[in-house]
Amino acid sequence: MKKMMLKNILIVLFLPIFLLSFGIVFFANNSHIALADTSTVLPSITNAEERFSVNPTVYSKNGLDLSHSTQDVTNEINETYTYHIFKWSEISHISFTFTVNLQGSTDTYVSYSFVVRNVKTQNLETDIGKMDERVLSQSPISNNTVTIPNLHYYFDTNMNVSETAVRKVGNDFGLYKFEFIYTTSEGSSSFPHSMGALYIAIVPDDMNDIIDDINPNDFAVEYTVSSSNMLMSVFNFTISLQNEFLYVNPSLIEWTVIGTDKDGADYVLSQKMKDSDPAYANYRVIWGSQLPTEPEGVSFLFDSHNIEGKWVATCTIYDTDHNALFSARSAQVSTIKAPPKSYLWLVLLIAGLFIVGGIVALVIYKKKTNSKS
Repeated sequence: MKKMMLKNILIVLFLPIFLLSFGIVFFANNSHIALADTSTVLPSITNAEERFSVNPTVYSKNGLDLSHSTQDVTNEINETYTYHIFKWSEISHISFTFTVNLQGSTDTYVSYSFVVRNVKTQNLETDIGKMDERVLSQSPISNNTVTIPNLHYYFDTNMNVSETAVRKVGNDFGLYKFEFIYTTSEGSSSFPHSMGALYIAIVPDDMNDIIDDINPNDFAVEYTVSSSNMLMSVFNFTISLQNEFLYVNPSLIEWTVIGTDKDGADYVLSQKMKDSDPAYANYRVIWGSQLPTEPEGVSFLFDSHNIEGKWVATCTIYDTDHNALFSARSAQVSTIKAPPKSYLWLVLLIAGLFIVGGIVALVIYKKKTNSKS
């Protein structure tokens, strides 16, 4: 009887411990189940001798599920390669780890560089190879010895990541080509070698999917005074549904600004807008040359180019076929030159100091004159 009671007691005491241990081991062995959708390991880039290896892993934003697909593409110059496709709204960054094994090689390695090319487009057939390259990491190699630090590349500029030597920022959606190049030498000649490239496409959200859940009555234009250009205010216009439209192609969210100056002349924001609508044929143009900021996306920074006047901004949402869906207008804002600073107080202060100084000097002179007499 006592043995039975003791056995039951031991079961009661050790069963929770056993279950807890089993749970820990099970979670450890199957933790990839929880992480599989938030990060994706991509194929490594390496050379034939495996002297260098680039190992990329993509991570999602804030633990979001990370959609990933691939597509073989033949571009406009008949090159074929595979794009890894991710959504702009989901992807956070890609981390690269590098392994190097040059010991025992009969080749002489003199340098390496890791570069990226980027173009803001949704057309996967674009020849990205002709785009300007940006060096992300590079170093000379001495005595066939080099250490390459890990590199983290953030695609989304909305994340406000500061750049460092090992942390770089991309250009939002579009096509990206990452390439590792090493250079060897033979005699007085140098020979660059490409290990191949990793192609990534970051795609925006489909506008047609988003607008199904939008009530046009909830769409409005708001503004704040962003800063001052020393003469008058600069306004930051935003839409009320920023989060919903943050990751669509910005070209589907267009801004226009019209208004009148202090003399009653009509103005439109740019020459492009004037040419696109006959109604603006007799309007003057605020910015005849390149605009300081593109009038597209969920926000638009409006600078009146030092023109005093009253202005109204309009934001229009388009579908993927560029058909206008709905729009909203801002309240009227005014740009008025700040009055010139007055320096009268400074003149009066200086004059007062001279007068006081003169009086003091006169009193001292009289006292000296009286003491001598």
